[in-house]
Amino acid sequence: MQLLKLRCKPGAQFRLGARSLDRTDSIIHSDTLFSGLANIWAMTFGDVETLRDWFDGATPKVRMSSGFYAVERRTTDKVLNTIYFLPRPPIDIDLDPDSGVKAWKKIRFISLGVYKQLGRLTSDKPGLYNAAGKLLEHVNIGGRCLCTDAEIGGFTNVDKNNRPLAMFTSTPNAPKVHVHKRVDKDAFYTETNLQFRDVPINGSEYLRGHFYVLVDHSLPDADWKKLLACFRILADEGVGGERSTGKGRFESVQLENLPDELQNRTDRSNLFLSLSMLSPRNQEEFDHLEAYDLTLRGAWTLGQDYEEDTEKNIPREFHRKQVRLVHEGALLSAHVRGRVVDVSPDKNIFHPIYRNGTAFTIPI
Repeated sequence: MQLLKLRCKPGAQFRLGARSLDRTDSIIHSDTLFSGLANIWAMTFGDVETLRDWFDGATPKVRMSSGFYAVERRTTDKVLNTIYFLPRPPIDIDLDPDSGVKAWKKIRFISLGVYKQLGRLTSDKPGLYNAAGKLLEHVNIGGRCLCTDAEIGGFTNVDKNNRPLAMFTSTPNAPKVHVHKRVDKDAFYTETNLQFRDVPINGSEYLRGHFYVLVDHSLPDADWKKLLACFRILADEGVGGERSTGKGRFESVQLENLPDELQNRTDRSNLFLSLSMLSPRNQEEFDHLEAYDLTLRGAWTLGQDYEEDTEKNIPREFHRKQVRLVHEGALLSAHVRGRVVDVSPDKNIFHPIYRNGTAFTIPI
């Protein structure tokens, strides 16, 4: 397994669509990353079917997680350590029903340090699990992320001024206007983006956010170098929307050492956490889902064409097909393979279009 850190400049912005212009996703989904890599592969090497087969073969040669937070604890001149976050498992823990339950439900991500302390999950009834330890006693960042006090340097939930630790991301709004719409209705709109920001903790130390991606592959060295080259070109090309305005770009893509928590994995577990978008191949794989959320992945227009027999010459839009995928953070009772989904229009006048639903799971 390889860990790629997608380093971001301070203040970097990303337009990560969430089916609405005034909403944004908080991570880079694995199907979005796959689309970006496929576009670059087509421009560089031409044969996109090769890339698809690597992800969708009987035994996939490449599995890829979504892009999660890699948060550096640093000073002005050096990085002290990096905190890697995972999606929070959909589990129940013993909490105060008046306050603790609400605080736990707001948590979106847990660090590798917290993940390691989950212990073996036990089930009182189907679909509901209890984790070992008191998870909410860990350090809370912005009400959404949990990490251990060791990972954040022995600090607590407050900074030197006794203020709660702020989130290292924000969601600024920007006013926009559609210039080429046929009518003025809804020409003005607001666009929401994800933006990283430095968060001071204590003294001269602060937190700086980046993304990271896990890639598990069995490729020959020459093919892995091709895929790695596409990741590095992706840093300049960008990912997500509004790339022409500078959004979605990375400062660099770096290969990092795999943390101990991910090196010492065991397949003896009876539960697994999904780190990617997932499209089950069949009923058997779907039956392995213990707790999960579904999300509808979009069908933005691919362009316009004019019907020959249309008197008013009204353009016909081509859309990708919509598909429901299992969201990151799903709990499964076994490893599954997943699949790459063809979302090309029925009357396809373009090249084939795919969404990546190949599974990437780790044991709990």
